[in-house]
Amino acid sequence: TDLLLGSAMVFRAQNAFEMRQLRADPNSIPEAGREFRRTDRLLVRFEAYSQGSSEPNVTAKLLNRGGQSMADLPVQVSAVAPSTYVLDLPLSSLAPGEYLIELTATGGDETAQQLIAMRVTG
Repeated sequence: TDLLLGSAMVFRAQNAFEMRQLRADPNSIPEAGREFRRTDRLLVRFEAYSQGSSEPNVTAKLLNRGGQSMADLPVQVSAVAPSTYVLDLPLSSLAPGEYLIELTATGGDETAQQLIAMRVTG
């Protein structure tokens, strides 16, 4: 395969200062659990590689428990590590419940996908 989507790491920030620290430090320790409060903000960091000269096209979506798309999530290239992508997901607008984050990388005629399950509490 010419396309690789690395395992995603999820980080929790409880304020803007913590989010800036997480974005700046490529060695931050990710959250082991997948249960978060509505007051949390998540930073999801993952790597995507494509053989050849072109970078893969990377997208993310928020899905409900049944796998239906709720929103497209903005993905940015990380400023601190090559071939690394990040997405910032504030949870304040989500109702308590179970959700999925769908990460997709496409390059040429190949697609790689990863799902991250999470629970949001009140």
